Amino acid sequence: MRGQALGQAVQDGAHAAHPAANALRIALDLLVVLGDEHGPRLRPFMLIQARDVACLQRRKGTLGEIDPVTHSGHVRHCTEGVLAELPGQPPGVLAILAAVSVCVSLAAQELPFAHFTPNDQVPLSSASVQKVLQDHQGYIWFAFYSSGLTRYDGHAMEEYGVADGLGDLTVREIGEDAAHHLWVGSESGLVVSEKPLDAYGPGQRIHFVRSVGSMALPKARIRRNCITIGTDGWVWAGTVDGVERFRFRGKTIESGSVDPLRQGEEILSMLAARDGTLLVALNNGSIARIDANGHVVATLGAANGR
Repeated sequence: MRGQALGQAVQDGAHAAHPAANALRIALDLLVVLGDEHGPRLRPFMLIQARDVACLQRRKGTLGEIDPVTHSGHVRHCTEGVLAELPGQPPGVLAILAAVSVCVSLAAQELPFAHFTPNDQVPLSSASVQKVLQDHQGYIWFAFYSSGLTRYDGHAMEEYGVADGLGDLTVREIGEDAAHHLWVGSESGLVVSEKPLDAYGPGQRIHFVRSVGSMALPKARIRRNCITIGTDGWVWAGTVDGVERFRFRGKTIESGSVDPLRQGEEILSMLAARDGTLLVALNNGSIARIDANGHVVATLGAANGR
């Protein structure tokens, strides 16, 4: 588009906004408008890829975008080019004094993904990850099949096993409650961190317990997607024996009654709703709805022919 006015460049660039478009070379050459005497002020041509955005900024405001971002959800990173009035030109005539900046959408960049395997410099303890959780402090927790639990701080992996209070090395579920206790479900039932995560100092390992005071936690197998935390603080746990719930009150723990499921119904997954109710997906294709008082108030789906 060499030799075209800026307005035509904007128009042509907008038509080129297509993911399959070839690289677009835009020459913002204003010699036609400004005259040859201003040629030394202009920078070399810049290559603008499809999905890129060139932002031309006035002193007060922004000109139209060339080749707009094609996906509204993409975030742009933009270093703005500057336009200033040239002496001796009619009012409002602008020339580019700095190179036109290119605002690149995330779709045109390589995102900073890190790939972790058991053979990496920062290795995972197993390739079979069952669950991933980020706690409120920012640590990443991994639950593994046959290898326990691992906490990642961004630099190193810290492994947890039976010696740290886990009931079994095949961990299926992790959850953090409103009091910042960490709950872990495994093939051997439920355990919880002895203290809130905030109460452990730097370098201090988390310790898990199977009971709090006189309250023993269930020892029946817990599947994946069978620990969920309610907005009211209740921790719902689905085991092969049914649904149970627990909640911390300071340093003590209480349990809440829950109606038993019908014989032969097995829990596949659970979700705590915002209103305090619990949705339970069952192996017969139905969904049981349990209210905030622990009562089964409805069973929907295949079991009822709906």
